[in-house]
Amino acid sequence: MERFADKYMLDLYSQKGKYFEENINQGRQLERQENAVMIRNGVILFIIVTVLLLAALVYVYLSKRKTLHAQEIRHIQEHYEMELESQRKEKEYLEREHKLLLESKNKQIALLKNGLFERLELAKKIKDAKGQSCHVVINDNDWNQLHSLLEGGEEYFVSKLKERYPSLSNDEIQMCMLIRIGLSNEDMANIYCITINSMKRKLYSFKEKMGITDNNKSVRNVILGL
Repeated sequence: MERFADKYMLDLYSQKGKYFEENINQGRQLERQENAVMIRNGVILFIIVTVLLLAALVYVYLSKRKTLHAQEIRHIQEHYEMELESQRKEKEYLEREHKLLLESKNKQIALLKNGLFERLELAKKIKDAKGQSCHVVINDNDWNQLHSLLEGGEEYFVSKLKERYPSLSNDEIQMCMLIRIGLSNEDMANIYCITINSMKRKLYSFKEKMGITDNNKSVRNVILGL
């Protein structure tokens, strides 16, 4: 009986030992699981923080790059505008210089033309016919002298006239030559032996033949500006 009791006690202690051992193992296993969870959470947190930091760095980099790009574009635009302004001023300066040179040249040509024209026999005929009518007769020599004057001092006026208006007849070219030297409608009327009104009508029809459609331009304007 006593042996049976001892055996029973041994079995009981053995079961308790196994129970405690199982509890200890379960505790260790639970602890390992908790440690694994903590490590996993730490890794996840590290990854999240790293991603956020990288995102922040990328955002700062892109923002700075965008700002620098905008500044670069603004500098390029400002430089381009300065170049345009410089070119505009240079163009205006050159245009003013060209205009002044052209005006000076035109004045010199006008003085030369008037001086040379006054020496022509035609000038004397026109001057003597002032206040009279149908008294100016232009011969071939007069026309040749006038042609030479306008081709030389006027930089090939007759040649340019023929090139621009090839359909003009010889008589019409001669009328343009008279307009070029600045003869009035009265002087030209005396040469063509017609009234001043008839001369005006002649010039108007001549305007249509030259294809001048601008109402603000006359034959004289076109001829003197050629």
